[in-house]
Amino acid sequence: MDFLNTKQVSELLGVEPITLAIWRHRNRGPSYVKIGGNVRYYRKDIDAYLKRGTVKPSKR
Repeated sequence: MDFLNTKQVSELLGVEPITLAIWRHRNRGPSYVKIGGNVRYYRKDIDAYLKRGTVKPSKR
C-alpha cells in the first residue's frame, strides 16, 4: 500500500494542508483513510481524484 500524508498530498495538489482539512470536513476532495487518528491517502485515490478533474477541451 502506498500511503501519502497530508503534507505530501498538499504539495502534489498545490493546496495548503488546511484546505485538505476543510475538504475532509465538507466531504469533498480526495478519499482518505484514518489510521489511529492520523489521516492518510492512498496514492491511487489521489491519481483518481486528479483524473476526475481533468478537462479535455473540445475541438472546434
